Amino acid sequence: MPHILGSRLKFEFDKLGMKQSHFAEKHGFDRKRLGQHLKLTDQIQVNQNTARIYKRAFGCTLEHLQRPVSTTECTNTMPAEWSRVAFPMTEEDRMILKLTALRYNVEATTILQMSAALFTVVAELQLSDRRRQVAEMQAQLDDFPTGLKHLAATSHGQGQIIEALASERAAIEARDLSGSSFLDYEWDENHEGSGDLFDDFLGQKLKELAPDIYKYSLGSPCSDLFSDMIDDMCQGDPLGRMVLLRGDVKPQDVMKLPAGERIAYLHEHCRVETREAFDEREAFLASLDLDFNLGTDGGGDDA
Repeated sequence: MPHILGSRLKFEFDKLGMKQSHFAEKHGFDRKRLGQHLKLTDQIQVNQNTARIYKRAFGCTLEHLQRPVSTTECTNTMPAEWSRVAFPMTEEDRMILKLTALRYNVEATTILQMSAALFTVVAELQLSDRRRQVAEMQAQLDDFPTGLKHLAATSHGQGQIIEALASERAAIEARDLSGSSFLDYEWDENHEGSGDLFDDFLGQKLKELAPDIYKYSLGSPCSDLFSDMIDDMCQGDPLGRMVLLRGDVKPQDVMKLPAGERIAYLHEHCRVETREAFDEREAFLASLDLDFNLGTDGGGDDA
């Protein structure tokens, strides 16, 4: 039974600039099967008829469909309606993207292409959750006992809650995800969150749904993914970490190795450019005067 490479199939299909439904109709192919194939990156076992359809559709040989996509191809065969977008990403961000793609068996480009839709889904979930909380609090307020109206604290307390709910409704209506529209005095000084409601919501959902890859730190939830896994892959070795983050090795290859063999493997596959960058960074750190004197200055006690 022949096979093709999933990443090659996705590349050739994207070059056509055709919707899956149009491709399936034009070539008499099952749309569901096409969608399944386009989600895969490794080898795909296909029957002779499927191989013939793909060869005819892309105008290439079976051997071509088994060949990995080169960097030159990606540069020279970009469809006319596409444009290249560049934006800064840290090495850690790129590694998180790679590990996310590896975890769910998709291409990193698929995640980036879906980013707007995925963000919209999470944003609407957060707004929906806040609407639910407002409705629950309003229901409790409506059921508040009326027998203590003669006490000022009761009416004042209800008035403050009504104002708070109005501010929250206005923020939700404006799709204020972070809570930036609230005035300083409207924030509870004892609030345990980060000060960004969207970050808090993301962190909460990651903790609930993916506790094996999420570990809370002081940064954004987006940068708190896979931190333990990255540390485990490089075994705490700083040069090994740079080799990993700079893409000198594939993370899946490192994960297959026993823990005791990973540092040696990372060092062995260190590119010259990575070693030079590491040595430059180490020299810079060594040049810094970090010997802070935290002792007393010898002066007397204050009177």
